[in-house]
Amino acid sequence: MPGERICGQDPTFKNGESSSDITSKLGVIYDTSSDYTVKIGTTNSKYFAGISMEKFSAGKNGAVRQEGDAIATAAETINRGDRVYLKGSAGKFASVEENSTGTEQTFYVCGIAKTAASTDGDEFLIAIQHPAVYWRA
Repeated sequence: MPGERICGQDPTFKNGESSSDITSKLGVIYDTSSDYTVKIGTTNSKYFAGISMEKFSAGKNGAVRQEGDAIATAAETINRGDRVYLKGSAGKFASVEENSTGTEQTFYVCGIAKTAASTDGDEFLIAIQHPAVYWRA
């Protein structure tokens, strides 16, 4: 059942994508049109729900880690210790430090990178920050 949380386990959410699978290790956001439903994360969303822990098809349930550490997928270079946020439409993460332009910007920080990633698609360890924290750089 969506929203069910057994002590010590990650809660489950329904995949709200119309026809796409949510694969593991992606950032997901709350689908604000339906309870206990998530979608693949989009750029800098304040609706960060956590990291998908398994592949789940459209309309099916899957585990989403909302606290602690998880393996996530990078959209670009991330250094250990960087604050990370969702970038693009594929549920991947990018570094706040690598993308700060010197002018005022707003980021919704989803966690801190505990390991580095060198390119798009690399996996890294993230200390999850849920809910996402509003940050101005």
